[in-house]
Amino acid sequence: RTARSGGRRPARRSGRRGVSAGVSVGVLTGESTADVKILDRCRVVCASPEHWDNLSRRWRQRKHVQALSLFLADEVHLLGAGDTGPAMEVVISRMRYIAAQTGNPIRVVCLGASVANGRDLGDWIGAPPSGIFAFPNGARPVPLATRIDGFAPLSVDMRQDAMVRPTLHALDEESSASRQAIVFAP
Repeated sequence: RTARSGGRRPARRSGRRGVSAGVSVGVLTGESTADVKILDRCRVVCASPEHWDNLSRRWRQRKHVQALSLFLADEVHLLGAGDTGPAMEVVISRMRYIAAQTGNPIRVVCLGASVANGRDLGDWIGAPPSGIFAFPNGARPVPLATRIDGFAPLSVDMRQDAMVRPTLHALDEESSASRQAIVFAP
């Protein structure tokens, strides 16, 4: 305890383990031995898809992986993209497989900012139609305006070249109005 912290213990900076509202929370680090200990001690575990992939590969030897009841996957719009997408697809599929093999139901929740095929994603994770939610722009705490520009189906390189000027023009318009902008492009 320190005087500067008002008698409370300073927060741990390692990010490996913490307690909030009486629930122990841990973050996987990629170190196998440390991660198994975190999994044993913590009720909520946060991990990148790659770290969870490493830990859950030996799920038959890890009772805590088998006993999981909720698996939350954030940023599922990254499925199929870059390095994270394939790892995310593997761990979501593995968690569904573990649930089927053990008979222990695991609720899979997926969140994504720009998921165009939400129904397909819901079917893939086994969600009932009533469990798939697409929130309208008005449900956001910060208003969102949507602008869609289409381009002729050219080759990928040509399409990207054709998108540069219109995208820069749209960003210039938005920034002149003192608004933030985000661009989603294929």
